[in-house]
Amino acid sequence: TATGSTASTTASIASTTGSTALTTGSTVSTTASTASTTASTASTTGSTASTTGSTVSTTASTASTTASTASTTASIASTTGSTASTTASTASTTASTASTTASTASTT
Repeated sequence: TATGSTASTTASIASTTGSTALTTGSTVSTTASTASTTASTASTTGSTASTTGSTVSTTASTASTTASTASTTASIASTTGSTASTTASTASTTASTASTTASTASTT
């Protein structure tokens, strides 16, 4: 009977030890799962930040191109205006010369 009691006690201790080991394993598994979830969340956040940065960069590039186009258009308009001004000045000079010639002819 004493032997049976000792065996029973030993088995009980072994069962308790096994139960404790199982609980510890479960805790470690839960901790690892939480760490995995945290890492996944960090990865997603990093990916979102990267996408946002890329979008901002593209928007800035588009704005720069638009400004450059506007500048070129203004430059062309300025050149056109200058050409028109030169043409008008030439016409004015021609008219003045014609007027002088006519006046001279009239006097003569």
